[in-house]
Amino acid sequence: MILTFSFISFILHWIYFNKVIEMKTYLLEMKDITKLNNNIRVLNNFNLCVKENEFHTVIADNESSIEAIIKILIGEISSSNYIGDIFINGNKETFNTIKDSERAGISVIHQKPKFVKEMSIWENVFLGSEFTKAGFIDKKKCISFTSKALEEVGLNINPNLKLENLTTFDQHKIEMARAIVKNLNIWILEDLIAVLSEREMDEFFELLKKIRKSYNLTFVYVGHKLKEILNITDMITFVRDGKTVFCEEAKNYYDDDAEMSMMLGKELTKNIFIDSFCESFNISKREKDILIMLLNGKNNREICSKLCISVNTIKTHISNIYQKTGVNNRIELLKLMLKFKEN
Repeated sequence: MILTFSFISFILHWIYFNKVIEMKTYLLEMKDITKLNNNIRVLNNFNLCVKENEFHTVIADNESSIEAIIKILIGEISSSNYIGDIFINGNKETFNTIKDSERAGISVIHQKPKFVKEMSIWENVFLGSEFTKAGFIDKKKCISFTSKALEEVGLNINPNLKLENLTTFDQHKIEMARAIVKNLNIWILEDLIAVLSEREMDEFFELLKKIRKSYNLTFVYVGHKLKEILNITDMITFVRDGKTVFCEEAKNYYDDDAEMSMMLGKELTKNIFIDSFCESFNISKREKDILIMLLNGKNNREICSKLCISVNTIKTHISNIYQKTGVNNRIELLKLMLKFKEN
């Protein structure tokens, strides 16, 4: 009896310990986020999991989804206007203002930088969070910190200059300097590829690599295209119709694989095609059910919950599917299915 109790106690502690470890795996997590715009779901049970010091790219098929993801993360859309939860280091957070998200370490580099252009660079960098001394703004200290941050992002300019005459790319750098000064470690990058020249893009990527290492930063790039950013990103999350389709390591992708995957998602789950594909590769009914859920963006936990089987059993079935079809990952499986469909 004592042995049985001890064994049960050990199992419960093991489960709890692993749950704690699992909760701390992600620096940032958006869980089951649903957002409506005019009764249209721009986000539909959207999920995002980002590890510390990761460069994570989110590819969405429409502008409304991109905008909603960014605005929710930075507090421009308050928590009362969407369903779902945000976690930072496993702790649930509520963002109702930009200040709330900044307190959690989140910054945004806008596609169109947001500044008061009539004010100086240092005033924009510290706007609302200035150093003070004896109840007054400590201008000298603010300028000193701004100068150092500007050097870090490759801008050797006077912090007293006005922003109105600077290029858009230089303004992006100033937003980066502002994030450095405020010691914000999660940077949301808003579809910057769309507004940068090829030269600026190369410089931007090199800059991100440098400061990522120097400041242990985590990047979440949210946009439409992947090809240009593929060499710098670690993970890719695909969003179709506001819902997470799936998340993959960037090393599994080449060139336009991302765009192809987005287009295939709906087409490959049609019953007639799936039946034919599964029959040709001797895929069982259970494996077929798992295959359909994989193509619909379900993760192992969701499949486990739906089919009431263990995660290890799910992994075994997925391994069997890959073995029977001769592929190594979901991308190769998508390509094989596309080829099969065309034939």
